[in-house]
Amino acid sequence: MEPIEHTSPPASEPSHGPHRPHRVPVGRAAGAGLLVGALGVVYGDIGTSPLYAMKEVFFGERGIPASDVNVLGTVSLIFWALMLVVLLKYVVLILRADNEGEGGIFALLGLLIRKNRELEAKGGKAVALPVWLTIAVLIGAALLYGDGMITPAISVLSAVEGLKIVNPSTHDWVVPLTVLILAGLFVIQKRGTNRIGWLFGPVMAIWFVCIGVLGASSILKHPEVFQAINPWYAFILLRDQGFHSLHILGSVILCVTGVEAMYADMGHFGRTAITRAWLFLVFPCLILNYFGQAAFLLGGREVPDGHLFYALAPQWAMGALVALATFATVIASQALITGAFSLTQQATSMGLFPRLKVVHTNPDMPGQIYLPFINFVLFAGCVGLVIQFKSSTSLAAAYGLAVTGTMLVTSFVFATVARRVWGWKLRYLVPIMVLLLVVDFGFFFSNLLKLPDGGYIPLMIGFVFFAIMDVWRWGRQWIGLAYQRRSGAYNMTVAELLAARKQSLDSEHSMSLVVMASRAICRPEDLVPPVLAVHFRNWNRLPKHLVFFSVVPIGSPTVKDKDRFQVTTFCEDTSGTVVSIQARYGYMEQPDIRRALNRLKKEHLLRLPLQPERWLILIGAERFVTRGRTLQERLRISVFSRMNRLAKPVTDYFGLRSDAGLTIETINV
Repeated sequence: MEPIEHTSPPASEPSHGPHRPHRVPVGRAAGAGLLVGALGVVYGDIGTSPLYAMKEVFFGERGIPASDVNVLGTVSLIFWALMLVVLLKYVVLILRADNEGEGGIFALLGLLIRKNRELEAKGGKAVALPVWLTIAVLIGAALLYGDGMITPAISVLSAVEGLKIVNPSTHDWVVPLTVLILAGLFVIQKRGTNRIGWLFGPVMAIWFVCIGVLGASSILKHPEVFQAINPWYAFILLRDQGFHSLHILGSVILCVTGVEAMYADMGHFGRTAITRAWLFLVFPCLILNYFGQAAFLLGGREVPDGHLFYALAPQWAMGALVALATFATVIASQALITGAFSLTQQATSMGLFPRLKVVHTNPDMPGQIYLPFINFVLFAGCVGLVIQFKSSTSLAAAYGLAVTGTMLVTSFVFATVARRVWGWKLRYLVPIMVLLLVVDFGFFFSNLLKLPDGGYIPLMIGFVFFAIMDVWRWGRQWIGLAYQRRSGAYNMTVAELLAARKQSLDSEHSMSLVVMASRAICRPEDLVPPVLAVHFRNWNRLPKHLVFFSVVPIGSPTVKDKDRFQVTTFCEDTSGTVVSIQARYGYMEQPDIRRALNRLKKEHLLRLPLQPERWLILIGAERFVTRGRTLQERLRISVFSRMNRLAKPVTDYFGLRSDAGLTIETINV
């Protein structure tokens, strides 16, 4: 991405108090707390998949007969999907790609960007990231938003539908009750992931133990179901079903939906807690329940209303199980919601999403955040889907395409990280990626069959978010190129400024002016920010003390305090001072200019007479009056300019309110 002069890099809502290193708390109590929190946030979605995954294979619109071969083949497919997709791909491989604790598809992109900067710093040759890779990351991220809307809708619907088993007269209450539950879920998001995790974690622990016990009790009657561990049964099913096997794969993928949240939510709980929760509780209980459902079908017993999961429970426990399942599915929605928050924060800090208000909900974990706008958009989308589809069976037709698309993109980007960042040899990398891509492509193409039945819904949602990110990325590049094409006052270098300063110094007032610059200014031949050039052109006066302040975003979540600032002094004498400051911030940190200046003065890195509270801070912004040269450019400029006006003000980004001067520059090229 081209650097942009005269604009601020986008970021999040200011956080107050000192910056803390982004690390997961250690110790037994903290570790147990994170593990419980991971159960309540990360594994809600994949943990409630037994409610509808097997059901869709045998009792969905394109269900297959529950013969022994079909049953064993289906549960074999589910077993190996969990083994290859969740355990091998995500737990063993993808979770290794943490960017100093942060996960998600943008963390992969951040690793590549940081590797390039490390090579440049060492004098090596950085390999430019191909455009297709950035576009692929945007597509994968955009599809996650679509998945984040469908997941809460189908999860809560599938559980509330269990009321019809207890009392058939409640049929008309399913949709209103689902909307009411979703409203409550999104309202409590502002409480923060930490509190939600402590609330939801114990419930999910009970849920997993419960589904494991239900499955085990059914397996005891038909232990031969464990033959399905042999992948040959899965192969026979796919071979015998022919083209219809694609529909089966489209239903089997429901057992791994939510897996991307394991990676996206890593910044909330850490890799260790997420991995241990999967290995020691989630995975065993899921396997027991899926095999238990298969054992029930092998017994040839009747499945009331096609609800295979509820058929495992005795009648006396049905009411309690429906209540627990409803609560669990509400929790299931949490994984993608918090994942969407983290995703948006990372995209914003990388300049790929408009600035939004971000609330940090946990001072000890910078990754735990809440975005009111994203929360509202997800809620509105969920309610719209529930009202439109009205049942989990209908909504299942739209489910899966988004998550498989994101999984496919993640595989490609991970392969690039493994090769460029970790230096994996091709003889090891190629076999692993071939195996993973065969699985990913199989699931992706099978879900393409859902397009006419509602699969287009997540694609439409994803397209909207992709368009937002792509236009914002293009707009920032376009502004940078527009400034590069400017001439005259905008081409003033630091050396020219120092020469002009001798004749234009305002010696009557000992004013200190801080000018925000998006490019780091380290050498006399570097250009000064256009906002200062405009100021000099209009007034022909320069302050006695001048500070260039540039915020340098890096590919890491946080920066150590000792590496935060780099100060370059161009002039320091009785006539005044000209200093340049480069402040490095990670993509999970919020700049605070006043606090940074106070710290620099306290540490005697800035020797200016006045206190930082009395320094004038000058920031540049843009106003667009150009129409563009082509229809595509005009459309993009129109959309970008509107997003730029609606985005959070640049003064908020820098931790400033009304104590900064904002210069509006007209863009007309």
